[in-house]
Amino acid sequence: MILLNVVTDFLNNSWISNLIGLSGGILGLWTFIDSYLMIFNPKIYIGTKVIIDTIEEDHSTQLNSIICSLEICNHRKKYGTIYDFAIRIYNSEIINPPNRIYYASETIDKIPVQIAGIINQERCAYNPITVTPISNTSVNLVLSEILYQSKLNITARSNYYIEVYFQKKPKGKWHFVEKLYLFNKGELEISDKKYLHFITLESDITREKLNKHIKPQKTSLYSGVSQKIILFKLKKYSYKLIKYPLYRIKDIFISFPFYLNFLINAVIDTFIKIPIIKHYSKNVETPRIKIGSPESKPITETAFDKIYVTLNELIKKINIDAKKEVIINVKKEADHIILTRYKLSIKLYISGDSSIRVQELNSSRGSRLSYHIYLKEKVWNNKYWFLENYGFITINSFVVRILDAFVVHSNY
Repeated sequence: MILLNVVTDFLNNSWISNLIGLSGGILGLWTFIDSYLMIFNPKIYIGTKVIIDTIEEDHSTQLNSIICSLEICNHRKKYGTIYDFAIRIYNSEIINPPNRIYYASETIDKIPVQIAGIINQERCAYNPITVTPISNTSVNLVLSEILYQSKLNITARSNYYIEVYFQKKPKGKWHFVEKLYLFNKGELEISDKKYLHFITLESDITREKLNKHIKPQKTSLYSGVSQKIILFKLKKYSYKLIKYPLYRIKDIFISFPFYLNFLINAVIDTFIKIPIIKHYSKNVETPRIKIGSPESKPITETAFDKIYVTLNELIKKINIDAKKEVIINVKKEADHIILTRYKLSIKLYISGDSSIRVQELNSSRGSRLSYHIYLKEKVWNNKYWFLENYGFITINSFVVRILDAFVVHSNY
């Protein structure tokens, strides 16, 4: 009632101006959300391969730069820029270990499968990365700039943690991405052993969890006769108690329009189509207008006999007072019916256990008249005749449809 009063007041008190004001308010709210609430907030994923570039100084191996790949996913409809990246690295096996921060300095074309190939990679100076809405951007970073810190001693026998950060604008806030555990796969056999190969273990740990949570595999040997019988009984009773009643309820709902269509076709055939066929078939000038199953074979043969009887009855009525050259002749052989009028002959025959076809006789250019009906299950688990490219149809309506097309085509 309150809503009705609000709507009534809205319509009575200059509703056009109210509508314009409401539209303006909605647009203003959307502009505010788009400008201030939907900020650029990318998702960044770190590749599983990390390469440490080392340098020999003062009789020790020191970290010179970190090389890794990043995938930047911008799922929001906002343009944005990533100004800088940073990685903090420290030893995972020491209490209060020294840490160093390395900043983005260069990009490389790709991280090769064989790390030896990284020597020949073309490098470019790092520039801020512009990310378009709803897009993904891949970048292979070299992080080596160190501010006010010395290099970090690194060994091939230790493992490390890295923390990844990014900055969206100069002097802006640094945003945390992810903390990963680096596992050293061993020194690569390059001439000066310059590079160390690490993998990020978070991804591997995630994969190992899958094996722990998958159910033990089972073969058919686990299923004894008792289990198979129980499953069979359950399926059988579930069909009887659940599926079968649902199917019958469905049949109740669709049976009315289904049978109504048959009734409408019968009325149209009796009072419209048959009189038209009887009238225009008496003149020379007429306006141009699957394999079943063995148990269905008796139904098909009965329907074929009915087609012949119905054709005979209708053709006798049509031929009354008709000119000699336009009389329709029908002849039934053992397995087919031939219908002839003027210059056209068509053949009706059983093409399968549950299928009847109609086509032009001895046609070298393809049949102008081509019909195919077959038995198809519909409501109450009963089969009905289905005319291809038309729908369900009775035998009487099928015969009328054939005669209707046959009369008009036989004059050309």
